[in-house]
Amino acid sequence: MDKICKAQINNTRTTLKRVHADGTTWTRRETFMKLDLKERDLFNEDEIKQMKLRKQIEKNTAGLEGRCWQQALRQNRADRIET
Repeated sequence: MDKICKAQINNTRTTLKRVHADGTTWTRRETFMKLDLKERDLFNEDEIKQMKLRKQIEKNTAGLEGRCWQQALRQNRADRIET
């Protein structure tokens, strides 16, 4: 069912949507979060939910690594003051 789909452009939002054979539509983001059929066969539903949540968390925190250097500098200064 998911394999037979066609892409269409939604003119109101200009976001790519996929229309599946059963009539359901998925945005590009939702399609990215879906697992392929092989992965569905290997994992149960709880594991799939955990994987999706982990992917979303990784995506949301991707830019935070650049801010951590300030915390490291503060810790280094605090360590020097203590010694």
